[in-house]
Amino acid sequence: MTSRPSPKEEGTASDLYFVHIPGRGRGHDPVHELLAVPCDPQGRPGAGMVMAMSTFAAREIIGRQIGAIRWHQGPGVASEIYVAPQMRRRGVATALWNTARNLHALTTGGRPLQVSGRRTVLGDLLARRLCDPPAPLSELVLPMTPQSEASGAEQRQLAPDDIEESVLRYRYLGVPDQVLQAYCSSTTGLDQALPTKCRIAEGSEVTGAVHATNRDVDPTHLHRHLIELIDIAN
Repeated sequence: MTSRPSPKEEGTASDLYFVHIPGRGRGHDPVHELLAVPCDPQGRPGAGMVMAMSTFAAREIIGRQIGAIRWHQGPGVASEIYVAPQMRRRGVATALWNTARNLHALTTGGRPLQVSGRRTVLGDLLARRLCDPPAPLSELVLPMTPQSEASGAEQRQLAPDDIEESVLRYRYLGVPDQVLQAYCSSTTGLDQALPTKCRIAEGSEVTGAVHATNRDVDPTHLHRHLIELIDIAN
């Protein structure tokens, strides 16, 4: 995104407007961005309104955004969704997704929008709820919320409600529960929770990341750093 949403104690799905930055990039795969911004105390410019802006013009409101989504028009894939931690669990994620999906359909003549297969645990939970069915999970990634932004947020805004249940869901990856717990946690303490070197099935040894293989499913990779991510709690 152009910048991270700023965590402010205002804004719910019912009092947001959206800024659409359309079609950045060349060729057949323009990249769209949609920012969620709280209306002012007088309700301006209007809840639910979508305003198209250039990247240059949008700089004026970057500091007020509380969430954003980026999608690629060509493949019809949302590659990044983010909501400021203190703004999560207020319906912002759903509002961003629904608005982006409608814009994509209007732009492409009704083609559907899908979430990326590379997701955090929170992003995977969101995809399971919003998409029927969601794209298959291809990479499970660590939470991408910066520690500086996690300050002041509740645990329920940073991690799944039931971490034990989430660990059970991803055990098919064949990695230790300790690693899965780290992937289900907030950003705090991840460096201490993850091993720097881990030996997994079939003798693979990886430093700095954990690769999981399973003979019964397509290989799914767990990576520490990604440019494209889905990291959001509704």
